[in-house]
Amino acid sequence: LSGAILSETNLEGANLSEANLRRREYAEITMFDANLTGANLTKAVYTGKADGREGTRFPNGFDPQAAGMFLLAPDADLSGANLSGTNLSGTYLTGAILSGADLSEANLSGTNLARVVYDGLTILPDGFNPLNDMFLVAPGVNLSGADLSGANLIDADLRGAGLSGALYDGATLFPDGLDPMVVGMLLIASGTDLSGVDLRDTDLTGANLSQADLSGAGLRGANLAEVNLTKANLVGADLGGANLEGADLSEVMYDEATTFPDGFDPVAESLLFFLDNMVSAIYIRSPQFGLCRLDQ
Repeated sequence: LSGAILSETNLEGANLSEANLRRREYAEITMFDANLTGANLTKAVYTGKADGREGTRFPNGFDPQAAGMFLLAPDADLSGANLSGTNLSGTYLTGAILSGADLSEANLSGTNLARVVYDGLTILPDGFNPLNDMFLVAPGVNLSGADLSGANLIDADLRGAGLSGALYDGATLFPDGLDPMVVGMLLIASGTDLSGVDLRDTDLTGANLSQADLSGAGLRGANLAEVNLTKANLVGADLGGANLEGADLSEVMYDEATTFPDGFDPVAESLLFFLDNMVSAIYIRSPQFGLCRLDQ
């Protein structure tokens, strides 16, 4: 069966002992009770259960990773994987490592490749142009301003790479000896100091920036949906055109220099107005009197 495409096939109870199944695609395959004794599954790919899809189902006790198979999933390590000709349409590979992987003739239509890491040995399909949110990791490459949140860079060769202004978070993994702060990277986390930083058009969806100092920060056009901004300092920040849908703005400070998206009312959202180095007024909603201003 070497070379066969078996996606969405039912192999339940099949006798596959000693079969050569290497480098094949087993997305949405059922293998319950199949006999895989001695089968060669090296570098075959499979999917996990996600987004309403069952994924590949193996016999009880079977460990696909121990068998040398590659999991197609967010943050998966697919270094050196042979995915040539594989149908990856609609697959979520967010944050995956594709260093040295062969994706020649692979179908990447609709594939989510945000934050994917690849290198000079990665083979991409003819005519495919790496997306803006894919990261080429190689010596001397310019990653300034790149969002590396959650990226696994442990084995990356970043000698001479430009990392100043690149974003990272607590889930980002770095090579030994690389200090992100020393090279000028920006930490996206609670309590971080991002005052005056240019984050225009940056996608920060779901980030935790509670108690962060964003005073004077450029956030115009940024995606701040579902971001936790509790007690953040937005004094003088520019949020024009930013997406604040679902953002937690509890006890956020702002001043007359803060720019908000069109239609956004900081008073109605009960933000704290900052004047002369102190919070001058707090707005609250009263069930009896509606919106009320409490002067300090």
